[in-house]
Amino acid sequence: MRTISFCGDSWCAGLKTNSWCNLLADRLNSRIKVRGKPGTAYEYAIKSFDPTSDVTVFLWTEASRLYHKDFKCTYNNKIRRFDNMKTVELLSATAEIFYRTFYTKDFFEELQMRSLYWFDNEVLSKYKGLAIHIFCFEKTYHFSNGINVDHIMHTQNAKEAAYDNHLSLVDNKLFSDKLFTIISQHESKV
Repeated sequence: MRTISFCGDSWCAGLKTNSWCNLLADRLNSRIKVRGKPGTAYEYAIKSFDPTSDVTVFLWTEASRLYHKDFKCTYNNKIRRFDNMKTVELLSATAEIFYRTFYTKDFFEELQMRSLYWFDNEVLSKYKGLAIHIFCFEKTYHFSNGINVDHIMHTQNAKEAAYDNHLSLVDNKLFSDKLFTIISQHESKV
């Protein structure tokens, strides 16, 4: 049986039967090896990449997210009192202080481009499977290895937490169909 991996954040972390990830895997008759992790940085997509997967769909998140192996650190947290904070809350407050003092959008986008360039040219250039690249927020890089999909995830209408991968049932189906078509067209050329 073929294998497929979904490397990225919450846009590809859904576990429900009707998530686009499950729908696509079923249509491709593939077993899912890797799923996304909500709130993670683009570094998680790089670290979760499994080069033994036949197909890997990358959902590249915004450049501003900080990577931590256990916690999410995004730029939308609020500082509260430090007294009696749990580890995750303290880390979140620390990230907020970092963002307020050191963060600049241009630098983080440049840093993401450098990381993705390295990953593209040093890792994906050796990948035997099919890589598909989709940006969740802003496209900051064009990959040489794999298929670049001109589709920004955050433009979807349904962003409610109740939906799997932030997409309605209809949008999950449509997105699965879109990727199935892209993969099928690529495979027919090989």
